[in-house]
Order: sequence, then structure tokens, then C-alpha cells
Amino acid sequence: MILLKYLSPRNLREKFSDLIEGLIDSLRSTNTTSNIAECGKNVYFQRQQQNLSDYIVSSPWPDIDLPHPSTKISDFMFQAFEKYGDRKALVDSLTHKSLSFKDLLEKSKRIAGSLSLRNISLGHRAAIIAQNTPDFLPVFLALNKLGVTIALISPLSTKDEIEYYLNETKSQTIFAQYSLLHTVRDALNQVPSFKQNHLFCMEPLTQSFKTLLDPIKITKSYPVKNETVFDILPKIFTVSDLCRENLSTFKTNIPTQKVAVIPFSSGTTGKPKGVMLTNSNVVANILQSQCVIDQTIYRVVSGLLPFFHIYGFTVNLLNTLSMGNTVVTFSTLEPSVYLNGLEKYKVSFLFIVPTVAQFLINYRYLNKFDLSNVIHIFNGASRLPLSQAKNLKKVFKQNVHISQGYGMTEMSPVSHCMPIDSDYTESIGLTIPNTLCKIVDIDTKETLSPNNKGELCIKGPQVMLGYLNNPEATKEMIVDGWLHTGDVAYYNNDGYFFLTDRMKELIKYKGFQVAPAEIESILIAHPDIIDAAVIGMPDENVGELPTAFIVAKKVVTAKMINELINGKLSAHKWLRGGIHFIDQIPKSASGKVLRRELKAIAQNTTTNTKYHKFNEK
Repeated sequence: MILLKYLSPRNLREKFSDLIEGLIDSLRSTNTTSNIAECGKNVYFQRQQQNLSDYIVSSPWPDIDLPHPSTKISDFMFQAFEKYGDRKALVDSLTHKSLSFKDLLEKSKRIAGSLSLRNISLGHRAAIIAQNTPDFLPVFLALNKLGVTIALISPLSTKDEIEYYLNETKSQTIFAQYSLLHTVRDALNQVPSFKQNHLFCMEPLTQSFKTLLDPIKITKSYPVKNETVFDILPKIFTVSDLCRENLSTFKTNIPTQKVAVIPFSSGTTGKPKGVMLTNSNVVANILQSQCVIDQTIYRVVSGLLPFFHIYGFTVNLLNTLSMGNTVVTFSTLEPSVYLNGLEKYKVSFLFIVPTVAQFLINYRYLNKFDLSNVIHIFNGASRLPLSQAKNLKKVFKQNVHISQGYGMTEMSPVSHCMPIDSDYTESIGLTIPNTLCKIVDIDTKETLSPNNKGELCIKGPQVMLGYLNNPEATKEMIVDGWLHTGDVAYYNNDGYFFLTDRMKELIKYKGFQVAPAEIESILIAHPDIIDAAVIGMPDENVGELPTAFIVAKKVVTAKMINELINGKLSAHKWLRGGIHFIDQIPKSASGKVLRRELKAIAQNTTTNTKYHKFNEK
């Protein structure tokens, strides 16, 4: 292997330009992940254009040709559906009903035809509030084909949250799952943009539920021109109703909408922000991901990650189907349904988040299920500690590959990924095609060389248009075309990137920066600790105190934990804010720790937790 050092004097680098170009050509002559993992790994800061600065990192995979920016997500996916025809595309793990790629295409067009007769067209705004079902995708594609901007909303949302999301996006049409109709109905009182007769149910309605809804009248609590009260739910249509209307013809030359989809950021530190993604953002990221997350040999893939979340939507659903694989959908992580589904349908590829890894590691009846077909597990949304990855491999009898990637909602979502056949490390992997990245000093914003920690910044076709209704936050996030992730990271001499923490989550103790992830990784590695999270609690004397929240398998004392941390870490990283023993770490649907809720727990003295103060002795 030829190792190219990061030479700082510009004239020395220029002397090696021929060697660099030769290595680049060698890389571009092959497209296998194994070769990427094996050789030429450290040619990552090459200047593909004359104006690129030093230490701007590009991908070891060659750039790919992307479709015209006007290509809709629906048109891109329809091409794949036509290609794979009668092959099974989606299977519902509960009902065991399935849709072929041909069925998906036909159903999407039928729904689009029916909606077009209801004057749903370019410029319209809709929301989907549903769990993972086979109808989620045809509804989305139908709306997308008509030029509609679609908000993806968590079905776990409360009435107030749904009201917030619908008003932020000014949604006029809503597709909701059966169990949410009452919650959505209550929220609609405060949603002026909603159009009469534009609430659709994702599942067939029972007669009893129809009867219950018939007499409902909703009073608008805001001024409405020429009306004060009207029946907002005179008729609820279902997806099945739209398909039965047998109307698949509609205008095919509808212009592309500026904003295609609006998922919401996780809101771990504040209110969720709507992320404006274009058609080209999502299509580009599907193609970028295909180069790296090559699923063509796996065929059957689990569809557990929520489709309203960008990781579940782009990577788990669209990317998987675009390569002709079958997705088995799961609405929730219900142990028997999930594991029976993996066994029954011989699922070979699992997309997970760390909470799913914890479930697989700790579920006592796992050995009662035949999971011998699983050969690859891909982690995303949040970092999987190496100790957990090792424990996860142990629960499978066969040799299971584990890899992970990195992304965020604002990047559609993927920017980095481990080569799929490489050994697992805590690295988030290599830069994906058509993407540039750099590490900048947190204070000076100077671009840093390898092995120096700073903020990770990304540039590429997958970067969002901006935040909905929030130009100031957009300006802070995207500077000169570079998206500032807020993640503290570094890359090594082989071009592999490593996350160390979130800038906003760094704890400031007496001027020292304390990374919660460093403490958490030590805690989670303990065999008797199931889960852990660390936050900084305000202190007027020192700034913030590192404070731990722990979920333990059995009796674990605060003394044991403090001795563990104090023996491994510097004094400024000790848990001086104390230790809380709780039943569960609050997390978002994507598995990210909700640190604002932990702070509320720590501040609420009536909360049912076992708290132990730090003992200086």
C-alpha cells in the first residue's frame, strides 16, 4: 500500500501531483467497496478543482452522474418499479399482505388520479401522519407526482404537536392513520390552512368509527370569511376509497415543486424545525447511498425504522426499493411481531438505531427465533459504541457484518458511510460520492488538518434548501455553501471520520470542555448497565456539572460508578452533578437522547428517580 502523507508545504504537494492523479485514476477504475477499504484509502483531500483548499476531504468512491434537478422522487422511483415488475416490494408484517413493484406503481397512479380530481396539484401542501404501512409510500409518491409539498409527521405526536406541525407547514390535506383521527380532529380546530373534505384515513374505517364521526362539528376558533361553523368531517375518505375510484389518468407534465418534502429535525434541544428538502436532494442521496450501502445481494430488508424520519424514509425505504429489494414493514418494535417477521420472511439486512441494538442484545427470548438469514446490520441516526457492536455480534450464531453511517435530516440524510464489508469500528466511515467535507476550528473556523478535532462541515447535492420559516437558523447552519453540522469530529490519515460529540452538548466545567459521549461510552460498556446518558447541569461556581442518568440491569451503586469514571477519566470529567437511576432514557423516534427531558428530570425533585450526590471524598 502506498501511503500519501498530508504534506503542508504547497510546493512539496505539487511535486507529488502525478502520483495523486495516478492513485485517483486507480480508485476510479473500480467501484467495489472492498477495494476502497483495502487500498488508496488516504487520497481524500485531493484538489479536484483548482480552487479547493487544503484539507478539504472528498470521497474515495468516484463521483456519479445525477439526474436533472427537475426529476421528481416519484418519477425516479416509478422507473425502478417498472424495472422490477412482479417482484415483491412491500410486505406488511402484521397482515402479511404484500405489494409487488407493479402494484406499487399502479396504486400510486390511482391515488394521484383521484387526488387530482379534488384539485390537489402543484403548490398544494399535505401532511402524512402514520406509522409504517405499505400504503405510506404510494400516498407519498402520488402527492409528489402532483407537485405537492409533503410534511412527514410522527404518529407519536400529541394534539399540540400536530397542531404546531400543521401550522408550520400550512398543510391543507392530511393523511392520518386510523388511531390518530380523533387527535387530528382536535388539532384541526387551530389549523386555518386545512381544507374541508381533505382528511384521509390510511386504513379502512369500521362502520362504528364512521358512525362516531358523522355528527362531529368543529368550531373554528379564529375568524373565517363568510362562515363561523361548518362540518369539517362530513366524510372521511380512505386510501382504499381513492384506489377504488379507478382513476389513474392525470396530467403528466406537472412542473416540479420547489420543496418536495418537509421532515422535522429531532428537536433534542428545542422545538423541531421543518427541513426543506428538494426532489434533487433526495434523489441525489438515494444514488449516493446506492454506491456505498449496496443491498443488491440481500434481497429482503427490515422496514422497522419510522418512515416519517429521514433515515427510515430515504435509506431504509427508497434506497432499498430502488435496488429491487423487498421491505418488510413493522409499525412498532413489538418483540414477537418483529422477530417473527424477521424469521418468517428470511430477512437478511437490518437497518437499526442503537435502541434496537440494545433490544436485540438484552431480549431474553431471542434464541427462540431463527435469525440465521441475517448477514448484515447497518446502524445510523446515533453512534453505536464499539462495546455494543461486539455484544450484538455475539447474539447471532452466524458471522454478521455490522457497519454504520452518518447523516442528519438536513442532508437528506447521508454524508458518510463505512464500506459495507469492512470490520466495525466506531468510525462513521468515509465521505460518500459527490460530497466534500472539512473540519474547522470551533472558534476561529480555520480548516484543520487530519487528527485535529473541530466542527464537521459538509457540501454536496444532498444539503437542504433551508429551514422552513426560519431564515436566521438557515444562515447560521449554511455558510458559503457549507452546512455546519454542529458535530465535533476528526478524520485520520486514512480518511475515516470519527465523531466525538455535539457542540451544543459539550459540558463546560471550569473552562474545560467535557464530551458526554466519552463518559457515556465507559458507562455503557459496563456489563450491568443497559443504557446511560450524561448532561451538564448549571452551576454558578463552575459553569456546568457532568450529571449521569443510568438504566441498570441489577443493583449498581453510585459508588461503583464514580470509582469507574474517576479511575478512567480526568478530574474535570467526574460526575460532580450526581447520578440518577431511572427506568428509561428518554429518546426521540430515531434514538437520539432527549437531553432537555433529562434536565427537566434533574430539576424536578418530585420525579421518581434515585438520585445520588457526588462525594468529593
